[in-house]
Amino acid sequence: MKAAQLDSLENISTFKISKTTALILTSLLSYIVLSLPTHAIGAEVLKLKTTIEVKKDVVTLGDIFENMSRYQNEAIFKSPALGRQGTVRIERLIEAAERYDFTFETPLNLKKITVSRPARQIKPETVKSFILKKIQQENIHSDFNKTSQLKTITTKLNIRTPLNTIMVPLSFSGNLKFKQFKFNQIRRTFEVTIQPTEANGKNFSKTLTGSIKTVALHPVLKRSLKKGDTIDSSDIEFLEFSPNRIPNNTIQSKHQLIGKVASKSLNAGSFIRGTDIEKRKVIKKDQLVTLILEKPGLSLKTQGKAITSASLNETISVMNIQSKRVIHGVVKAPGLVMVQTKIYEKKALKTAQLN
Repeated sequence: MKAAQLDSLENISTFKISKTTALILTSLLSYIVLSLPTHAIGAEVLKLKTTIEVKKDVVTLGDIFENMSRYQNEAIFKSPALGRQGTVRIERLIEAAERYDFTFETPLNLKKITVSRPARQIKPETVKSFILKKIQQENIHSDFNKTSQLKTITTKLNIRTPLNTIMVPLSFSGNLKFKQFKFNQIRRTFEVTIQPTEANGKNFSKTLTGSIKTVALHPVLKRSLKKGDTIDSSDIEFLEFSPNRIPNNTIQSKHQLIGKVASKSLNAGSFIRGTDIEKRKVIKKDQLVTLILEKPGLSLKTQGKAITSASLNETISVMNIQSKRVIHGVVKAPGLVMVQTKIYEKKALKTAQLN
């Protein structure tokens, strides 16, 4: 019976069959066609993606080929490490295509493709700042209260464990949390375990050990100065010192030093106290100066001889050359003194020449 039917199929053009038999044969033929491999029936040819980025631990067919439908979630390779990229040879893609019965276009001279795995970076500086903030919150500076007047006091972190940039998935915020925090107040050492806030497992945990030291950036002289030398910006450098090594009443601000004059010889590398410097004298003792008295509707000018040296805006004693009287004024410019009229009467300059 079966042989007779097969023969009938071969002579289907001259053999008359019933409608029921035709329907059965049509269904059988459709089943055979659908059972054939896709490449065997001229299936659609897929294309490689121009940019291949993965977010998971595995690379799927859908990550590599455009419009992949049926097998798009099939994993075929391991993904590169977070923040890294890797390559896949075309031969391996051909093998995968044959295994899943599809074909794809292969650009000429293309031997391999690149697969990258983007990641969020947590820099070492971010980790250090995170740990340092926690230490400062623990009031680690408490034993340096006697040097609390230092404005430049700071805590330096020394991490002994190798610390590189931490890579986390892009879905992570980049924020950190402590899994453990230990600090030895006496030895000033720490052991901490940090991990991203979104991580609950051990995959992203990192344990770090190290120590801290409290230092102060303080200005010192880069070169030796003689008495009378003017301090320039290039004469000053900031170095790190333990707060206990810095003498009291030393000048901390660079701006308080620039333009000042050494009141005595100072060695390079030395701290500078207020008594070590003075303002630059714009009028020297025995120098001839111009005395000016100004009031509404009146301007008097005469010459005088400085009895003392003085800097800008300092009070100075001056002898009026004509009257030989000693008067006081304020230095307003090199060689120029404004007389203090509230202290001295007009007769102090009665013999002065009218300007």
